[in-house]
Amino acid sequence: MINYCFRYLTRLSLYTIVVAILLSSFSFTSTEAYDALDPNGNITIKWDIISWTADGYVAVVTMFNFQQLRHVSSPGWTLGWTWAKKEVIWSMMGAQTTEQGDCSRYKSASPHCCKKTPTVVDLLPGTPYNQQIANCCKGGAINSWAQSPDNYASFQFSVGAAGTTNKTVKPPKNFTLLAPALYLTRLSLYTIVVAILLSSFSFTSTEAYDALDPNGNITIKWDIISWTPDGYVAVVTMYNFQKYRRVSHPGWTLGWTWAKKEVIWSMMGAQATEQGDCSKYRSSPPHCCQKTPTIVDLLPGTPYNQQIANCCTGGVINPGAHSSFQVSVGKAGNTNKTVKLPVNFTLLAPGPGYKCGHAAVGKPTKFITADGRRVTQAMSKYY
Repeated sequence: MINYCFRYLTRLSLYTIVVAILLSSFSFTSTEAYDALDPNGNITIKWDIISWTADGYVAVVTMFNFQQLRHVSSPGWTLGWTWAKKEVIWSMMGAQTTEQGDCSRYKSASPHCCKKTPTVVDLLPGTPYNQQIANCCKGGAINSWAQSPDNYASFQFSVGAAGTTNKTVKPPKNFTLLAPALYLTRLSLYTIVVAILLSSFSFTSTEAYDALDPNGNITIKWDIISWTPDGYVAVVTMYNFQKYRRVSHPGWTLGWTWAKKEVIWSMMGAQATEQGDCSKYRSSPPHCCQKTPTIVDLLPGTPYNQQIANCCTGGVINPGAHSSFQVSVGKAGNTNKTVKLPVNFTLLAPGPGYKCGHAAVGKPTKFITADGRRVTQAMSKYY
């Protein structure tokens, strides 16, 4: 990898106006970067504000490869910077951040990225058209200008908490551009480590153990992934850390006692065995109103729109494997301070029984997307 350091950033280049090609008349930055191994070439990055939003702006960022012979090859470019204020990225087209960061302060619509130092990568070829813009989605590859006229890459994003005028918007700083090369400096190494570390806040993780197998355990994580008007959506994952013992048919049965008057509005990948008394709900009754719900896995062959990843095996968990389900909880509170931990967890499975420990707040879990290129973060977690 090579670290592209920024040679200069003058006041004039920061506020260059390109009236002819922009929807609005303000080009946010024109920033020059260069490759130390190719001093006669450079990569120039333009950050053009094209419209204003209620709390920020929409910008198009374009990277021009003005190196004569050297192209940016797979796995492609990685662009980073530090926000000057407390900006967030609401949405992106043509690229994505590698981590979502801690967005727990947003109750309803969660931003694409809340990190102070976002790291952005290109999308892959074959990305759906409604997620693309022109000159994106090449897996980070950029041809040199001598090899092809198509020597640039672009993405678009919506920035919030940023200011909505040329006077109130502040330019980002500490830009870094990483691309494949022969060496990796200390600075670029640090940038990459920050980009791929898993950091997140998870609600609880609850540990259960088999009294006949004291060296093994089943660990249960309860990760809040988003807030709703009266509660939250959580992903619950059971990890079988027993070396030789599988949870076999008819599978696991998980139970707990709510700390307040919570209800389960809906579930994916599992179901409560009883609905309970939901008579006070006139229109849309919850999935379960019981104070002590009992949850079982769904069966193989469940319709895809009722599944999540690692569900629907009929409750079977092999050693070293895990099982997950998603649950929408209401009347629960929608901040980390107002949500209360469930208590009295029980885990039933064929064979000798399990005894559950107490729930405790744990370090947040991060979720890696299927393509391995982006990490999202839970709002809170239990063990």
